[in-house]
Amino acid sequence: MPTLDATLLEQRGRPKGPAPLPSGERPFLTQRAAHDAPSRLDIYASSVSPRAFSARREAHRLRHMAGRLLPHDRVASCGQKTFSAAVGVHIAEGRAFFQGVETCGSVWHCPVCASKIAEKRRVEVGQAIDRHFVDDGMAIMVTFTIPHHAYQRPEDLKKAVSEANRKLTMGAPWMRAKQAVGYIGHIRALEVTHGQNGWHPHLHVLYFVKGGRSQEQLENFRLFLFERWARIIDGLGFGTCSIGAFGFEIVERPDEAGMYVTKWGVESELTKGWIKDAKDGGRSPWQLLKAANDGDQKAARLFQDYANAFKGTRQLTWSRGLKKRYKIDEREDDVLASETPSGNLWLGNVEAKAFRVLAKQGRVVDLLEAAEAGGWLAVEAYLAHHPPPYAPPWSGPS
Repeated sequence: MPTLDATLLEQRGRPKGPAPLPSGERPFLTQRAAHDAPSRLDIYASSVSPRAFSARREAHRLRHMAGRLLPHDRVASCGQKTFSAAVGVHIAEGRAFFQGVETCGSVWHCPVCASKIAEKRRVEVGQAIDRHFVDDGMAIMVTFTIPHHAYQRPEDLKKAVSEANRKLTMGAPWMRAKQAVGYIGHIRALEVTHGQNGWHPHLHVLYFVKGGRSQEQLENFRLFLFERWARIIDGLGFGTCSIGAFGFEIVERPDEAGMYVTKWGVESELTKGWIKDAKDGGRSPWQLLKAANDGDQKAARLFQDYANAFKGTRQLTWSRGLKKRYKIDEREDDVLASETPSGNLWLGNVEAKAFRVLAKQGRVVDLLEAAEAGGWLAVEAYLAHHPPPYAPPWSGPS
């Protein structure tokens, strides 16, 4: 079924933005409308039954749980509160979305925002790598880990990783290593899992270096990074690093690099087969949140501990000048989470009060899937067959 009813849109025109809600009372579905188009409603209603599972549906479900666990955090309002009288339903390239709803922009606390941010960051990293490769550059993916134990707090381990990284990239030894390998810049991502040995924060670093590096130069850089990192970690009192947990890999494809440092969306953690399979049974924060939503009280407490420890921390960091070199725009996470696709088409409005009721009931994904299946008529059909507990007004193209 096409995304939009082309004939209907041709007759009504193609509105560029939300129209105001009609003044006065408007019944949820008039008897005349129901009488005039029963077959149309039945056809569209049959096409908008909720899907058994989707990454988006799971992300919305877990966001609601995160809001319950963190009631004083912005995630509690994300996707729930509205800032206008009506919520616009829009579509772009077959994907529906809302305008007029609050977003929290948290890559740590909110799986919905994290997925949006991760996807857009992946595009940015891909663009930088593509342009770097055009310049005959090379790229290296490196993983830095730290010994950890069940009794250690996540904030202490996170602080240790941050301090170790700071010490790694300072002083004459780092300057010599950079020069020897032809260092240009790097992108660093912070990630964390939890397993039998407790919290496991670690860094994924993508190094941009000049092309034509010899095997000897690359091996020297690998040994420098591991040996210096291991000495720093030991000096901080966290024990002996294992060479087996140290990753060093040359980038062969740009998409590998993008995925390597931006795999923080709920899709990658729960629905695309990249679920962590650590030897100690490690789980990502989203997996902890999923377990909490399924009734695991320990997982709920762990997610709260993690959320408090990582709040306000940058998840993805570019070295100075790298974005400018490869012409990548500077955009903060909250901007990426709230921005909408250009050239999108407005389908219609749902009154804010009705939207908030549907959001509380966990039914807004149904509206998005209806819009994608059959345009605004399918949204109307869904609302007619599954009405909120009162009769809210809505407006579509006129």
